[in-house]
Amino acid sequence: MGIRSQRGRRTAVCSSSVTDEYEVSRVRNYAGKLSRSVRDRSRSATAILRWLTEDGAEVGLVAGVPGAHCGQDRDADDDQVESMSALAQRLEDHATGVTARYSPLQINLNFVNELFQLDALDAEIMGLLVRYRLHAGLRSLVNQVLDAREFKPEALIGALIGHAAGAVSDRLNPHMPLLESGIVGRSNSAVDCLSRYFEVPSRLIDALTTPATTSADVRRALIGPVVASEPRQWSDPGRDQGGRVRDQHFDLGETRIRQDFAGCGCSPAS
Repeated sequence: MGIRSQRGRRTAVCSSSVTDEYEVSRVRNYAGKLSRSVRDRSRSATAILRWLTEDGAEVGLVAGVPGAHCGQDRDADDDQVESMSALAQRLEDHATGVTARYSPLQINLNFVNELFQLDALDAEIMGLLVRYRLHAGLRSLVNQVLDAREFKPEALIGALIGHAAGAVSDRLNPHMPLLESGIVGRSNSAVDCLSRYFEVPSRLIDALTTPATTSADVRRALIGPVVASEPRQWSDPGRDQGGRVRDQHFDLGETRIRQDFAGCGCSPAS
């Protein structure tokens, strides 16, 4: 049996902070995969339905009303009951039906994946964390479900991208590439949100949101023109000559990254 949204909440669903069709489809896909991992009438299910009621415009849908559309003013008490599996199917159907080209963000993510030789799972984790930073609606979904305290952070990330919690936890080990390189770090934030546990550095966000046509453009935005032209590959940015140049001119040392995520201490492929 399904669940209903919070009683008495009346919401005008009318706008979206995510305007690119491809990015909207990714948010839908995350929400759909997450819904498949949630039991009906659980705290997490309540959080998802509440999110869809409040932020449904992010995915172009209205909670419990398959035929409703953005801009419709409605009362949650009139919602149809909808199970998590039905909601997941609805979200995934909308996501897979999108034929839009890659968004500028996804193009830049692909460049970063190539530069740093990320495999598919690491790329999915990084992509989710990047979109969590950039898309308010996705951030709201993740934080509300995390607040329900039925998912540990690694398990929630796994549910959102459709991978087992153990596999994600292994990739977010401090000695694995994502954290060891500085692509992903831990925040000192006291706020109970996903960024308190895992966060991508601001320097990476800046590079990913800078218009680019080639991977070299992303490389320059990420690590600076002098370092980007350096042909060697740095295996240890804290010790070798290339690493010292980066730290001196661009303040990209791993210590700084782990403290405030102001740079990226990764070692891009030549």
